[in-house]
Amino acid sequence: MQLDSSYLHLDASFTGLTSFFGGYSGVFNVVDSKVADSNPIIAAYVQEHKDTTFLLEATEKTKTMTTVEAVCNFLIAKHADRKALVVGIGGGITTDIVGFAAAIYKRGVACGYVPTTVLGAVDAAVGGKSGVNVGELKNMLGAIRQPKFVFFCPALWESIPDEVAAEGWAELVKMQIIRNLNVLTAKYVNRGASPSEAAIFAAARAKLDIVEADETEQNLRRILNLGHTYAHAIEALSSGAVSHGNAVSIGLVLSAETSVRLGICKSPGIVEVIKKKLLSYGLPVDCPYSKPDMLAAICNDKKMEGGKIHFIAIRNLFDVVDVLIEPELL
Repeated sequence: MQLDSSYLHLDASFTGLTSFFGGYSGVFNVVDSKVADSNPIIAAYVQEHKDTTFLLEATEKTKTMTTVEAVCNFLIAKHADRKALVVGIGGGITTDIVGFAAAIYKRGVACGYVPTTVLGAVDAAVGGKSGVNVGELKNMLGAIRQPKFVFFCPALWESIPDEVAAEGWAELVKMQIIRNLNVLTAKYVNRGASPSEAAIFAAARAKLDIVEADETEQNLRRILNLGHTYAHAIEALSSGAVSHGNAVSIGLVLSAETSVRLGICKSPGIVEVIKKKLLSYGLPVDCPYSKPDMLAAICNDKKMEGGKIHFIAIRNLFDVVDVLIEPELL
């Protein structure tokens, strides 16, 4: 189902994926090994394409240049040329690694994504950002390379645990703070999507609209980092024990509280509104770390610029702003 003219596609059947494979010299799959083991749809696909599939251990610890090099070595061994297509099947870690490998292999080959989590569908698979970690520092090395397609198949998401699905709703709530998605969601429902599918697709489409206006994050695209200054600090302090989605949830609350404290937001009740929404999805809202520890981690953030940091503040619902401030104010 093509709900709009973007590279985002929604299909109830996984078999529709192969319709995007035409015109390439070869198609090579990079698949999260846990997904291949746990999801029967992906397991069958991997078995059918085992000669052209690389199974990836997709964790924050393996999201490194070593893994990117392993993917590139796989492509070399399979004689993938510059007309090849690399398909990343998995969550955000998988698409980040695949996008980066595709960006640098033979100076760039085509890639496409099949997000197997709601988090991947709403966020990581959309917008072209890719990257890997350096030690505990997230996404310090990377590139921007837009995929040829992002294939949404809700049947893939049905088998994931509730707590994993909930992480994706944190990014959905983030987009609902940034943009009013009601009209867009209703449009997609009218075109045949279920309410949850339409909400996810609307969030992804809204993100893509922002990316298309500022692909390299010179100004507008920065607003997509709402909650992420705090979230990345939490992830670093927890050494990955706190998942990205849960960290974003906490980060959204902290961003709202900071926006009120700094006087940027004149509606203090917005904090409770955001908390209530996140709690309705079973997401955490309380930060487990002290302010000094958070500040130390924030100062390593890649959004630091001249001793200040780009902080996305909330003025109101559907009204967020990028402010460059001293990290001590956070």
